[in-house]
Amino acid sequence: MTKAELDYSRSLSTETNSILARLDSTKIHDAVDWGHVGCTAVEKVKIFSGNAISIEWRVLIEEASPDAYEFRTLVAEQLARRGYSGVAVVTQRRPRAG
Repeated sequence: MTKAELDYSRSLSTETNSILARLDSTKIHDAVDWGHVGCTAVEKVKIFSGNAISIEWRVLIEEASPDAYEFRTLVAEQLARRGYSGVAVVTQRRPRAG
């Protein structure tokens, strides 16, 4: 990863967490643990399809259900408004110990 890509990744993570902190939990009906939700990683993914190669950026958000469509859509829309268009939002639950 280049320095520019690393800087972009850090900025994307920071912006995602800023968005999460500002979302109105009373208006989102998906399963989200609002006390612990956060962006835990940013991925740069190369996608090979036939002869074409494309790049996709993804933010990984823990403590939101994988089927939290409304939540993912709102985060993606907010990222686009902040200049991060085309970023995929992936939600996942962290396994609990015990």
